[in-house]
Amino acid sequence: MLTRRQYAGLVAVAGVTGLVGGGLSNVLMMGRAAQAGQAENVVRADRFEAREFRAMDKDGQSRASLVVRDDGTPRLVIRDKDGKRGAGIEVGADGTLGLWLCDKDTKVLVALGLRADGTPRLLLRDKDASPGASLEVRADGTPGLTLWNKDGQSRAGIEVGADNSSALTLWDKDGTPRASLAVLADDTPGLVLRDKDRKSRAGLELGADGTPHLVLADKDEKARVGLGVFDGGAAKLWLNDKDEKTRARLTLSDDGSPYLGLDDKDGKTRAGLELGADGTPGLTLKDKDEKPRAMLGVLADGSPSLRLGDKDGKVLWRAP
Repeated sequence: MLTRRQYAGLVAVAGVTGLVGGGLSNVLMMGRAAQAGQAENVVRADRFEAREFRAMDKDGQSRASLVVRDDGTPRLVIRDKDGKRGAGIEVGADGTLGLWLCDKDTKVLVALGLRADGTPRLLLRDKDASPGASLEVRADGTPGLTLWNKDGQSRAGIEVGADNSSALTLWDKDGTPRASLAVLADDTPGLVLRDKDRKSRAGLELGADGTPHLVLADKDEKARVGLGVFDGGAAKLWLNDKDEKTRARLTLSDDGSPYLGLDDKDGKTRAGLELGADGTPGLTLKDKDEKPRAMLGVLADGSPSLRLGDKDGKVLWRAP
């Protein structure tokens, strides 16, 4: 049964900070002084070298910043006219690459990252900057989508496995996977339901031959009830004991004849009740070697029939 996969941590992007002043002050001062004397001042050069460069609007508001921080990592930030909404791109000391977008409250709501191992991840946050959805491709090339609630708890996930299987997992408010819908590598679909202790309690699957099966399990994940429809039209219900040994079977054959079998703890059928295709009922009781010892029935003409046999199958007594 398919289990919940663990998802990677949030993409490493730096928080939003204020823009700092810095280098090229002579060039900037010259540009501002030129505003008083002329409409335009153009500075041309083959190369500028500085730790930081800031672009200002006509009101002196910083709108863009390119800086190399003390740890040698570069960062580019652009802002709106109020210095709030903006976007940034930066490279971390560990080689991670991040692109982020922030709202009017300078909260990062969109983050696109490339981690040190080369795996990409997109993170979307709500207005409170809590994670809402993430899309990633893991190191083995498998993609995964995760959705969170407003409290930051993952509630749904979709993934494709390395074996080409696909799965949808749903978590409860405590982060426990409670339901999984999957299509396995052999293209057979299945549904698994779990209790609050992560134990699989119910499973529904469709076999490779198209036959459906339902299994119900106890708190120890042992199959106790099974229901299936088989190729040809036969249907079967079986009940297992706590050791998963079948003790009772109800079968409806493809000709519509029902049969109830009762088994002992060793898996031997000891009693069988059936209704033939002609509508005649019969009850058979067997010994521990599954040999019929007593047979009770009603014949087609309505008369009762009883036969008693020994361990070798010889009839000891019969009526009529």
